[in-house]
Amino acid sequence: MSEILPTSTPLLSPNLTDQQQAEFALKIAWEELEKQIELIITQTTGISPENARQLSNCFATTKHLCQQLETQMKQAISRLDFHADNSPMSVIEWDSRCRIIRWSPQAEKTFGWTNAEILGKDWHDLSIIDAAECESVNLMANKLLDGSTTRSVSCNRNYTKDGSIIYCEWYSSALKDAEGKVISVLSFGVDVSDRYRTQEELRRRERDFSTIVENSTDVIARYDRELRHLYVNRAVETATGQPPAEFTGKTNLESGMPVQFCNLFDESITKVFQTGKQETIEFEFLTPQGIKHYHSRVIPEFSADNSVETVLTIARDITELKQVELQLRHSEAKFRSIVNSNLIGIFFWDINGNFYRRERLFFKLSKLHARRPAFRKNELANNDTPRMPLSGCSFCRPVTS
Repeated sequence: MSEILPTSTPLLSPNLTDQQQAEFALKIAWEELEKQIELIITQTTGISPENARQLSNCFATTKHLCQQLETQMKQAISRLDFHADNSPMSVIEWDSRCRIIRWSPQAEKTFGWTNAEILGKDWHDLSIIDAAECESVNLMANKLLDGSTTRSVSCNRNYTKDGSIIYCEWYSSALKDAEGKVISVLSFGVDVSDRYRTQEELRRRERDFSTIVENSTDVIARYDRELRHLYVNRAVETATGQPPAEFTGKTNLESGMPVQFCNLFDESITKVFQTGKQETIEFEFLTPQGIKHYHSRVIPEFSADNSVETVLTIARDITELKQVELQLRHSEAKFRSIVNSNLIGIFFWDINGNFYRRERLFFKLSKLHARRPAFRKNELANNDTPRMPLSGCSFCRPVTS
């Protein structure tokens, strides 16, 4: 029996990515198979007619199966081509010598090079990879080509034809033949530039937030719905004597805070989770430096669906302010006691010389004075009535400040 001609053997490669090549290989193989069967029938003319019919039927069945196989293969290649061309990802296939043998429409759109410009070229010769990442990309490519790995995932900084910078995620798969040699590598690329830049901006903001928060003298904390600390800044150590790590993942009660303080905070935080509205609370707290007064804002933080996801608290030490307020109250009380003591008479007027306030002793003095101005008591008592001009009061002398 004759054998299939050696010259047609390379056409029967496992690499079926080229449809025309595969179809041509099948055609030649089928023609050679027909010739061999005809030769067998000729050489066996001495067999019975029945055996000849059986052999002919076997030949017809084989031909039908081959035709079915050819149809299925065409359909499979057609589906593969369609999905590759229709994919929102850049589909790039390169052989064992790094020559590009597939360049999808999306790859054209993403990188700017057309299919005609790119096919057959070594991707190393293209200015598509950032110089700083060439070493890592080549290392991954070599692992795919030498068979040490059959798939890879990476994110790289790439360049387009016009020199623009984009960031792509690459998903690659190596195809091997029966002997384990790599035939080609298929790479799917996704342009994630927008996501990358958004993530970079978020990281920058987080760094800025961290710098501000960690250097703030206010005690800043974030709570989840179970009232556990998700975050607390370094200022908590000054206020409590405990480092932030002692609070993370714990409630205030679990962190050893006073029960009264825990009840106040837990009630306020729970209310903010329920209402979505900011609350403010004031409280005293025993710190390592003594008793301090704090003013705290309890702020809701919303998720994408507009529900309260976490609550942020910002507690500020207002001890000095409270001390100033106390001093002012004492001063005012002292002043009041002097004014109401009937030892001095005091009244006030505006810049135009009109009376707008008086004390009891003033009327006493004015009634006894021989040169008393002509106005009645109720004229001074009612703040809405016109006031006596200063010129009408001969026994008073203005004092300005």
